Amino acid sequence: MVLLNNGIDLINRGKNILELTEELVNIESVSNTEGVIEIGNYIHDKLEEWPYFQENPEHLLKLPLRNDNMNRFNLAALVKG
Repeated sequence: MVLLNNGIDLINRGKNILELTEELVNIESVSNTEGVIEIGNYIHDKLEEWPYFQENPEHLLKLPLRNDNMNRFNLAALVKG
C-alpha cells in the first residue's frame, strides 16, 4: 500500500479512477440520443453519493434545458472549500 502524508491510499484511488473511467466510457452518449441523459444521470448519481453533496444537496443541480423535447439537462456542482 502506498500512502501520502494525509493517509490517501494511492493504489486504491488509482483503481477507483480506472473503474469510474471504464464505467463512463461504456455509456454510449452520442449527441441527441438518450445516452446523453443516461450519462448525465449517472454522473449526478455518483456525485450524490459523496458525503459533501449529502450534506449540501442544494450544491448539486440538474438544470433542465428550455424547450428541449428530449428533457436534457445541464449538471451543476459546487464544492465550497
